[in-house]
Amino acid sequence: MGTYEPKLKAKIEELENELESLPRGNLVYKQINGKKQPYLQYTENGKTYSYYVKLSERDEVLLNIERKSELQNEIKRLKSYSKKMIMLLDKNPYLNKQVRIGEQDFEKLILGDGFYIDKTDFISEWWNSGKPATLITRPRRFGKTLMLSAIECFFTNRKVNQQKIFENLSIWNDKKLRALAGRYPVIFLSFGNVKATNYKDAIKQVYHQIMEAYRQYEFVYLSENISRIELRRYEDLIDWEWDDVSQLEMAVSDLCSVLARYYDQKVILLIDEYDTPMQEAYVHGYWNDMSEFIKRFYNNSVKINNYYEKVLITGIAKISKNSMFSDMNNIYVVSSTSKQYQTAFGFTEDELRDALICQSVDEWENVKKWYDGFTFGEAENIYNPWSITNYIEQRKFDLYWIHTSSNELISKLFVEGNSDLKDDLYDLLEGKKIHTVLDEDIVFEYMDRNSDAVWSLLHATGYLKAGNMCGESKECDLELVNYETRCMFDEMVNSWFKPVKRSYNSFINALLQGDVEEMTYLLEDIMCDMVSFFDVGKRPTEKTPERFYHGLVLGLLVDLRAQYEVKSNRESGIGRYDVMLRPRKKNLDGIIIEFKVFDEKKEKSLKDSAIAALKQIEDMKYDTELINAGVQAKQIRKYGIAFKGKEVLIEKS
Repeated sequence: MGTYEPKLKAKIEELENELESLPRGNLVYKQINGKKQPYLQYTENGKTYSYYVKLSERDEVLLNIERKSELQNEIKRLKSYSKKMIMLLDKNPYLNKQVRIGEQDFEKLILGDGFYIDKTDFISEWWNSGKPATLITRPRRFGKTLMLSAIECFFTNRKVNQQKIFENLSIWNDKKLRALAGRYPVIFLSFGNVKATNYKDAIKQVYHQIMEAYRQYEFVYLSENISRIELRRYEDLIDWEWDDVSQLEMAVSDLCSVLARYYDQKVILLIDEYDTPMQEAYVHGYWNDMSEFIKRFYNNSVKINNYYEKVLITGIAKISKNSMFSDMNNIYVVSSTSKQYQTAFGFTEDELRDALICQSVDEWENVKKWYDGFTFGEAENIYNPWSITNYIEQRKFDLYWIHTSSNELISKLFVEGNSDLKDDLYDLLEGKKIHTVLDEDIVFEYMDRNSDAVWSLLHATGYLKAGNMCGESKECDLELVNYETRCMFDEMVNSWFKPVKRSYNSFINALLQGDVEEMTYLLEDIMCDMVSFFDVGKRPTEKTPERFYHGLVLGLLVDLRAQYEVKSNRESGIGRYDVMLRPRKKNLDGIIIEFKVFDEKKEKSLKDSAIAALKQIEDMKYDTELINAGVQAKQIRKYGIAFKGKEVLIEKS
């Protein structure tokens, strides 16, 4: 019996006891001496009884009648709910079990009566696909590791009682595959923890993951069947020195060879989070060294390895073949836009509805608002398992999924990105869509030069969903997946200003109050502290003011969204303004801001630049949009903000 089923039964009993304690009968009115008189009436053993309701009792009786109706309706609803739950649990007995956050060991989850939505049909589909080596990409925390653990648990020949674990799951209905349960040596590697700030430490972490796989089969190297050459390679690997990466490049294929000969059975090779080392290498600046190692590692482990039966690799993004799977044409790739396995990872809407019934959760609309929106292939409305299971356990809505990663790579891309990239992010945060072309071969080397590549990565990592896909060209519209992902971007933008948060908050207050002197002082202070933050990457330093003000606009959007519609680089009048704060309430002023970088060829002083910015607002009639929206001219404040290095000057009209 699950965690919530006894609570539901106890609740029904509690309501039934309360119903029994109330006076019997329904309220009826009888015509007595020409007047309607209230009676409580009930039938027992075929005989009807009536009880006259005195005037002094009528208010209480009416309240009791109302309460009885409420109780009867609620009991009826809960019994229907319970009946539905019993039917669902007959199909999947794990839906009402205790959620075990972070449990990635499939055997422990099932034998420990943990909550599980049955996805084991995937094992049959994958096994019967005819593809020897498959790469599947899905965002983080979508059940990839648990699925690989289930596959390992199903096929491994290392003393696992497969029937006890799988007999209540859909995979056990596949009699042909059931005959293969427990028949294979399985190697399961996970590179999810390979997160180092330098190449040497990253290689050491890869080594430790490989050695974990070796330790599971240490007994094989102690057997009489092992050759001296194989034993020597194993001993050399134990005594490995980090600078000899050639040993690591061959380590997996060597282990496959030994196990295949020992068991007279080819190996199943599972590799989880294959791309984490590459993403970390890009963020921390050792991309070239790591990519060369990874190419050779996968070439030896998959392409020229003749000792595996099946290979399944999972990760977040499909990294380009030039960076990862150089010259490898034997890997079948299933990306987020592929139709195959489109519901194997993540919860479908029907699966989630059933699970919530069995967990006695009745918050469907809010669950959908917070966590719905992922799309894989043609399957829409897929839900992130991490957020859902955390919500079920804690019974409150929160930012669960986005807090499982630092989002350092994404922040780096936007900080270093050009103004167009920030403008597109602005549109996304406003609930709009951006049009782009998806390239699912992620080329990290070109990420800082190609905004489409950034959007492709954000789609692969799950922050954006694609719509209106145009065939093979992958031209599409992208938008934020759900409320939780929008909050992630809000937090990211806020993190940019964390070092100057007090000055930044004071600047916003001065802006709203129209205090130009305070605004100037604070913005210059913020500029001094933040210039090095935005002056990064490979772009020239003269772009810093532009990048800074686009970052500032995003900060205003996030912090003032409730009070203002913050708009950037939009047409109004006969030109395009830099920033407009359009009030959501009539008592607030409208604000227009134009930025100028000092140009010594055109202006004599910073003040001239600020005045030129104000003149542009007037000449181009940027206030047209606000006036058309009903904002009075006297309620429109206009600011010209000029930059010269770290100097700032603000003029107001």
